[in-house]
Amino acid sequence: MRTVKVTGFDGADVLVELMDAEGEKAEIGRIPGHEVSMRRVDHPSELFEVGQEIDAEEIGHWREGELHLSARACEIPALRSFLLAVERGQVVTGTVAGATTSGSSFTSMVSRTASAPDSSGCRI
Repeated sequence: MRTVKVTGFDGADVLVELMDAEGEKAEIGRIPGHEVSMRRVDHPSELFEVGQEIDAEEIGHWREGELHLSARACEIPALRSFLLAVERGQVVTGTVAGATTSGSSFTSMVSRTASAPDSSGCRI
């Protein structure tokens, strides 16, 4: 997780500056519109102001090395901690707290609990 400063907007994207340990400008990055928030907003200016410092997670480099970040990945600290601890293909157990459908995809919300060894798991 990095602290970044909002420098402007490019359509639905947020333009940011990353700061190094000394507080100096280190790199320019972008938070794509779909990574701004889990909440629906018409424009990211409804959530952020130019000059505001926010937390964001690095998600990769695109377009000739441009750094992309996610602000939504930092909105729920407990979920972020859980997801960072899980490895690809790892089987986890828990209680399904609810489910939503979105087009052809299905997403389950798992509440992590101490389960008996014979509990069924979800593959992440």
